[in-house]
Amino acid sequence: MNYLAHTLLSGKNELLIVGNFLADILRKNEYGPWMEPYLNGFELHRNIDQFTDDHPSIKKINSLLRPSHKKYAPVVTDILLDYILGQAWHIHSSESLQGFADLRYETLRFHLPVFPDRIKPVVAKMIDGNFLIKYTTIEGLMFTFEKIQEAARFPSDFSQAIEDLENHYETLYQEFNYFFPDLVQHTHRFRVIPPL
Repeated sequence: MNYLAHTLLSGKNELLIVGNFLADILRKNEYGPWMEPYLNGFELHRNIDQFTDDHPSIKKINSLLRPSHKKYAPVVTDILLDYILGQAWHIHSSESLQGFADLRYETLRFHLPVFPDRIKPVVAKMIDGNFLIKYTTIEGLMFTFEKIQEAARFPSDFSQAIEDLENHYETLYQEFNYFFPDLVQHTHRFRVIPPL
């Protein structure tokens, strides 16, 4: 799962939202005592990733994408599923998508002063680029896959991902909507932890 799904699964608990987000962008050498309030968010992030990797629907999607993307199939799956979540947003949230994103950006901005110096401008740029919405548009997907293509260490053709999305859209949509309620239920215990 990618940023949008991880953020939705954090509920409205600010510390979960921030910790879950930071788990993806912090380097090990940036860990420190400042992270303590966010540790449940880190655990939630790991829990989401583990459950996702093991779920039959995700394994099915990975197998669909593997002929085109080989070892990068799980990476492509993560990104495409944020797109699918955007299309199915009305099923999984009562908030408007942009309203949801704007409130989470406010949360990240509020906590930004305690972040390591390296990531403060990175996060600010992500927010300015409306990163939670980016993967929910074809244009955003194309931009993202171009960036990943530039950074890929192994032979790959991420431009194929949009065609795969179009060719397998019904299956992706159906499998995501089988899978996501299971993930919501699985991670429920994190969202009932009272804020500090």
